[in-house]
Amino acid sequence: MRAALDKNLLIRVYNRISARYDLQHAFITAGADGRGRRLVVKHAVHKNDSVLDAGAGSTALLAAQEAGTNGRVTLLDMNEPLAKLMSGNPTSAHFRSGISVHGTTMHLIPPRKWTQSGIAAHPPRVLQVALNETMLSEAKKKAEKASLSDRLTFKTGDLEHLPFEDHTFDAVLSTYSLCPLFDPEKGALELYRVTRPGGRIGIAHSVEPEGRMLKWLADKVENIAWRIPSLSMGCRAVSTLPALKEAGACVLFERRLGIPLWPFIVFVLKKPC
Repeated sequence: MRAALDKNLLIRVYNRISARYDLQHAFITAGADGRGRRLVVKHAVHKNDSVLDAGAGSTALLAAQEAGTNGRVTLLDMNEPLAKLMSGNPTSAHFRSGISVHGTTMHLIPPRKWTQSGIAAHPPRVLQVALNETMLSEAKKKAEKASLSDRLTFKTGDLEHLPFEDHTFDAVLSTYSLCPLFDPEKGALELYRVTRPGGRIGIAHSVEPEGRMLKWLADKVENIAWRIPSLSMGCRAVSTLPALKEAGACVLFERRLGIPLWPFIVFVLKKPC
């Protein structure tokens, strides 16, 4: 497995490309990323579910539609510097004020107070947190365009150390957010930890191509792409399914898709078997 990008560099990259991420990722994957998201949601999310989307991406909109009006979807944005800023300076003017979307006030709450305030167990309809106006604007526009603002909750945190108690969510999703992590297995096991018994974990991430020649060619191309972090986005082939099986999960759905040089694996697990 290729070494991960430095975490601070990774955060700067995603802040820079946030407005074009969906378009760029779809172009690089020839649209396979969208199919992966749809398959994850189709097989992992049920009506009225409490859902965590670890990565704060477009998957959350699909999950909100599938969960219905009584469902709740929490989006986790992996922006650790913001979490530190919020924890260290919760009285900042940015966090004293609420922001209104369709008449709903969104209060910005430090991660260390999420459990204390009951957010983990009973997430509010909308809680959007962003590092800057650009990120916040992108999140608001997507939710408003889909008329789903009243079902989404936005948070920041570290996917390798999720700020939620054990057994919190009915369904936990990660589409392409494990690929850039320093320790993808640890992140996957965190997803498992916060899933309720009987709940489902839906994951899509990059895997190695099949065949020696394709692996060799993919490695050569990635060597070039990784010289430009905003192009590679820190995503590389990882393996997480064996660790989740060992933890006690059983596979409900599994499929490989994507172009031969950059394939994905999509799988949905039940906790426990």
